[in-house]
Amino acid sequence: PASSNSRMEMQDPKISTLSDKERLGASKQAVIPPNSERKARRPFRRPKAEKQVEELNFLPNAVGSSSLTLWHRPKVQHLIHMKEKHKVTMIITALADREKPNWIRDECKKLGLKWFHIPLNGANKTLLSTKGTLKLVSERLVELLKVLASSKERALLHCAAGIHRTGVLSYTLLRCSGFNTREKAMEGIKKMRQHTHDGVKVISAHGSVYLCHVNKCSRKDG
Repeated sequence: PASSNSRMEMQDPKISTLSDKERLGASKQAVIPPNSERKARRPFRRPKAEKQVEELNFLPNAVGSSSLTLWHRPKVQHLIHMKEKHKVTMIITALADREKPNWIRDECKKLGLKWFHIPLNGANKTLLSTKGTLKLVSERLVELLKVLASSKERALLHCAAGIHRTGVLSYTLLRCSGFNTREKAMEGIKKMRQHTHDGVKVISAHGSVYLCHVNKCSRKDG
């Protein structure tokens, strides 16, 4: 009987499964365009970290035969690219201990980069006028000047944002290394990093605090 055949056909799993596959295949063909009509792949884009590091500008003979550049706090991928692309040999970190800078020390060690730490909590005038801060930072700056003057480094100086602490320290380094006027030191900072220069237009007022206390830098004109 027709009704019996109809029931058997509905209960046959082979027929049912085959029908589902055919329908699924037809559905896929309907929604997936042929290769020629698919959207072309996006062009290769340079990684963001690499593009950021391209901003580095070195000031030749900033301290002795050593070149110097300024930046903000780097990430691991930045450090790798700095060494490979820009031949950086030394990282100078101006971060407080509370900012946990030791990971930068560890990464520099892995990469074979020199690391120099100047523990500095900030760059406001009140902080820079305290005896404890002046003594600690002055001692570190004197040591750094000796290191840079006695070798030929490609050094990068940074704090967190690369503005105030970076600006104060770079200003002092330049004033102690032959950039004997405010204008020359500020122009040197501008060549290294415009953003740092623009953020510390009154930097000489802070720099004078250091210049009076760093050995062999007795200038008091700012």
